[in-house]
Amino acid sequence: MVRRALRYVPWRSVRGWSCTRCGRCCREYAVPLARGEVVRYAFTYGPVVVSRGGRSYLLRKPDGSCIFLVDRGGYAECGIYYDRPIACRLYPFYITREPIPGTRAKLASYEHPSAGRLYVYLDGDCPGVNRADNIKLVARKAVDAWLRYRVYEVFD
Repeated sequence: MVRRALRYVPWRSVRGWSCTRCGRCCREYAVPLARGEVVRYAFTYGPVVVSRGGRSYLLRKPDGSCIFLVDRGGYAECGIYYDRPIACRLYPFYITREPIPGTRAKLASYEHPSAGRLYVYLDGDCPGVNRADNIKLVARKAVDAWLRYRVYEVFD
């Protein structure tokens, strides 16, 4: 179950993003799984998937953190980093074909040469937001990943 709602901010309203390895995302949010990931993770890692409200998520430890979160001397590390879920690969970005109601759509608008107009947001509470001056680069990479993983098709 998601503990807290994301605070979406349009990509054009931030300077950039750089992961701080704080692990906050792994502690405060449930990790949603795409349909294909559910079977693959269960087969590969055992009983690590839980279903709630028609959605599937990674299991959480008793302290509420992701089952795969590892603390390495104060830095968060994913125990399955190279096989981590799509949602983790995209965080803190949220990309959609329609603007989120109540947000400034113009600042979230992103024109992609083949996909057309998309809307790109970041979790404004992520400590990595505004820690770099690279927003155009990281937004492009996030959109490319969103398209590559066909996120718009794999989540219910």
